[in-house]
Amino acid sequence: MASEHRVTAATSVPAPLERVWSFVRDMSRYADWVESTIHVVRADDEIALGASYEERTRLTGLWTATTRWTVTEFQPMRRVTFIAEGAPVVRSLELELTLEATDEGTEVASTYSYYMRYGLFGALLELVVRGNVVNDQRRSLRTLSYLAEHGLDDDVAH
Repeated sequence: MASEHRVTAATSVPAPLERVWSFVRDMSRYADWVESTIHVVRADDEIALGASYEERTRLTGLWTATTRWTVTEFQPMRRVTFIAEGAPVVRSLELELTLEATDEGTEVASTYSYYMRYGLFGALLELVVRGNVVNDQRRSLRTLSYLAEHGLDDDVAH
């Protein structure tokens, strides 16, 4: 039986929770900071339970897919969980973003949970791409931190 894989990255963002949340809640701008997002094809106006967006995603190298993400859990300014459809090598793909205000700013964590398809081939593929997934998560959080820290958003009260 296939086992669940979990990949987590976290960072401290030297910006207030409200500013960081302004990026997380605006699904149409995920390509601005999510490393694997090539562009957002479509996004609902408001992030909420059941809201969704579609993106063109770089899976690894030149391999891309169109992925639809739907919000399955939602706690404003604290936590949002998405489930994906369209990722060809996984049976199940979930992304959880958590945020917590601190005295210095905001702690942000990103966790991917997934089950690979294709038995042994999928297991080998997971070993090969896992490092890329972790690096993409770290780069995404660094970009989010930079944008939030420097106030590079169009409308914090969006």
